[in-house]
Amino acid sequence: TFTAWIRPNFWYEFLGDPKTKFSSATGFIPFAADMGGTTFEINTGFTTDIGNGAAIYAKASYLVGIGEHADGNAYDGKL
Repeated sequence: TFTAWIRPNFWYEFLGDPKTKFSSATGFIPFAADMGGTTFEINTGFTTDIGNGAAIYAKASYLVGIGEHADGNAYDGKL
């Protein structure tokens, strides 16, 4: 048996405003991240049986920011 897939995703974060404070010897250090904006992700992969109850699984994905917050991208893969 062989199964393959492609999954496109659009993500939009409009309420995220994460903040935290780290403790240090001189007091708390604030840290904030702007996670707002639009992101596009494409995910593809497959599984196949190779016999004797064993299978091979592989997937890869690519994620990229779109618009004014488009300052990075990410790759992911598993085998």
